[in-house]
Amino acid sequence: MTIPQIRRLVDSLMHKYADEVEAYRLMPVAQQFCEDLARAVTGKKPGRPRSIGEWTRIFLRRAQERRLQLQSLDYLNDYLDRCLDLRVLPQANELLRALLPRAARRGIIPRALEAPIPF
Repeated sequence: MTIPQIRRLVDSLMHKYADEVEAYRLMPVAQQFCEDLARAVTGKKPGRPRSIGEWTRIFLRRAQERRLQLQSLDYLNDYLDRCLDLRVLPQANELLRALLPRAARRGIIPRALEAPIPF
């Protein structure tokens, strides 16, 4: 196989498994984000309270640092608003399901097994 053939094969596989790769690469960012948000909400992290918009920008910056491209953060705002209204901590799987609805519909991102944790 030549180098251009290998490259075409890799490109086709990346296109075929784009949702899986995106969910895999975004999972550590979502987990760290949820941990930081839980510390902030439970009062274990010093500093002033942040708004939902500020938390969304923090998530976007972290995703961009890992060179991840997100289509829309409206779903993230909606999910964080729902968590705030229900007074529960966000969960990484549910956050990913909100950010990657196509991957969630395909069953790539499972629902969280544990019940939401109230704060």
